[in-house]
Amino acid sequence: MQLFYGMVTTPVDGSVLISFSELLSGSADHNILNWHFQNSLWKVKSTLSGHTGSVTCIAILRNSGNFLVATAATDSTLNIWRRETAVDQNFQRIQTISFGHGIALAVALTTLQSTIDKKDHCDNYLMATTRENCKVNLYVGNSSDSKLEFQLIMSLSGHENWIRDLAFGYGDNDSILLASCAEDTYIRIWKIVPVNDNNDLVDKTNSEDKELKLKENIFHLKFDDQEKESYVVTLDSVLSCHEDMVYSVNWCPDIENEHHLRLLSASMDKTMIIWEYDRDSGIWLDKVRVGTMGGNNLGFYGGIFSPDGKEVLAQGYDGGLHAWKSISDKNEHWKPQVTVTGHFAPVQDFDWESSNGTFLVSVSSDQTTRIHAPWITSTKVSTWHEIARPQIHGYDMQCVLLADCDQIVSGGEEKVIRIFKSPKLFSSTLLEISQVELESLRISSDASTKAPLGASVPSLGLSNKAMYDDKEDGDSNEDFSDRFNMIPTAFKPIELKEPPTELYLQQNTLWPEIQKLYGHPYELFCLAYNRQRQLLASACKARKPEHAAIIIWDTQTWRQACEPLLCHNLTVTQMAFSHNGDWLLSVSRDRGWSLYQFTKLSSGLSCKNVYHAGYKASMHSRIIWSCSWSHDDKYFATASRDKKVIIWHQSQSHTWIPASSPLELSDSVTAVDFAPIFSKNKRYIMCVGLDCGKLEFYTWSSEQLHWQKCCTLPENYNHSSTVKRIRWRPISEAIKKDYESERENYPLQIGCCSTDHSVRIFTIPYNNFS
Repeated sequence: MQLFYGMVTTPVDGSVLISFSELLSGSADHNILNWHFQNSLWKVKSTLSGHTGSVTCIAILRNSGNFLVATAATDSTLNIWRRETAVDQNFQRIQTISFGHGIALAVALTTLQSTIDKKDHCDNYLMATTRENCKVNLYVGNSSDSKLEFQLIMSLSGHENWIRDLAFGYGDNDSILLASCAEDTYIRIWKIVPVNDNNDLVDKTNSEDKELKLKENIFHLKFDDQEKESYVVTLDSVLSCHEDMVYSVNWCPDIENEHHLRLLSASMDKTMIIWEYDRDSGIWLDKVRVGTMGGNNLGFYGGIFSPDGKEVLAQGYDGGLHAWKSISDKNEHWKPQVTVTGHFAPVQDFDWESSNGTFLVSVSSDQTTRIHAPWITSTKVSTWHEIARPQIHGYDMQCVLLADCDQIVSGGEEKVIRIFKSPKLFSSTLLEISQVELESLRISSDASTKAPLGASVPSLGLSNKAMYDDKEDGDSNEDFSDRFNMIPTAFKPIELKEPPTELYLQQNTLWPEIQKLYGHPYELFCLAYNRQRQLLASACKARKPEHAAIIIWDTQTWRQACEPLLCHNLTVTQMAFSHNGDWLLSVSRDRGWSLYQFTKLSSGLSCKNVYHAGYKASMHSRIIWSCSWSHDDKYFATASRDKKVIIWHQSQSHTWIPASSPLELSDSVTAVDFAPIFSKNKRYIMCVGLDCGKLEFYTWSSEQLHWQKCCTLPENYNHSSTVKRIRWRPISEAIKKDYESERENYPLQIGCCSTDHSVRIFTIPYNNFS
């Protein structure tokens, strides 16, 4: 038996598995890609071109080794593709069905087995489609004459809103079941039964026992010998338990020949229901109901069974994955499982924990701040997972920093900088999942004990409020009624032994907000910390010089440490403190860069602009996107849209000049970062990120003054869109000494984020930089 995952559709793309090593995907570029899994990599084998609009849904059917594919797009057409048994052949388009107007929202395929013509190979196909007219359209195709052409035979009415998904299954007595779900909250199951005797189709009007029956729709199919067979389509059941739009239906595979009819439905009411047909009563029962409670999620967009039917996987409307596994023999009890989580919008920024990169925090346009850390199992296998979601905001997030391992500073598309403190739950989670001792992160056990238990967001609020255990006093000056009102019923702190589920991340991993910083007139754009975490620099979007000011904050008092730094004319795109904390480098949309020097005086902190390179002196002709200091603070690099990276150093006359000729690349440079150590031959190591998503590694020496490309990632490892930020994983001083003494050659790790919604971590052998 060949098993298929259920089809998941979105307004812009769809995908479906052909087998465990092959899949089809369609997107807004009008094409369908045929992917093959070879040598641990997914590679595009062929492209199915024929649509002129975004692909909305894909259905596939395997019949005796042959593959039949139906694809629909926003160009109001539905294409039929076929591939013969040979795997090395490509799909060929054999028919195009035009709707005239409108688009297909869902499509499904199945074989139509004849009870007259008993063949091992079935040449008859049944296709169901639906459009915005709320009807299910049935098409029949016969390929006995080696030419397959689908024809519309009937339309099934009943739904009162858009139909979102269709799925074929098999019932008793050679019957075919078609499940349809719609935004009217209902699921309809249609039964298609072959009829041999034409007398069964005669309406027995003269019968004494007149029986009330549902309307029967009949269609006929002719075979090679011109013998005709009839099929009856009736509405078998209407399932009604969901309270909101139903977006997906999927039949459970019958692996062990148990002949249990099970159907999985996913709805925007935050639940999934497993329906099971009771043969004794002849009705469908909702045997299992799983889902989420509380949180800010919007329900489920799709759901599928695993190939063995023992697990279900749901796609949340906000991009999250939810999984449940049956833990009982009768499939009555289901337990949430660990799944892959991540951002579902462009990732704008991220930062490592400063001591040795124990974990990292990232922010995205999906309005969330997420913490990722390695999960070290009992077998010492390490995999990275999301362990906390400190901030679920109402604005798109833009920048983030880890002040200490227990403090986050973030900025979004608002004028406010927000500071968060880790709760007690995070410390225990990090200890259990990553096996990290708090002392190694400079967190005292006493401070962790006094920390709040968690945080919650009040109704119509944006600030995370601290929550304390009932046994703790917390803030004695806090009004008890306010604290009681802010406790959400969904908050259930649990001692985690494995990465949290999507539901737990949404409800129980928020960090309390401890401070807000005001001062910028427009949306925050970038942040920077000095290495000692004593000074915080911030900048916002700007179109005028007075708005492009950089504000320096004292992290002890959270007040401005000095007057705002005015030097740029447009938005400051990135800032970087030198490792000794004496210098601040800023780059801007005005194609210039500026250098500021800090001096501690008895009266306070003094900061002055010691050098400013305008668009002529900076040697860049386009926006400068990124900058970075070398680990010894002798050089810094600027990267620009003009496809150049320039390294600068201070001359004997104390002016800053290029240290060598620019590094010229094939695309706009959007991110750059120096490695924290030298290579073996004492050259600086640098990674650059390009607008096309590529990462490239170079070494540079002040003695030889030329660039050397030392490492290139495989094409499949690169991002598919703009690289927004690159940061090498910090290494401890002890490990640095091992590098310098050449006692150990630890691999270097680098993280990067992109507008392709992903954060990636790469491990690169140290010898590759020789």
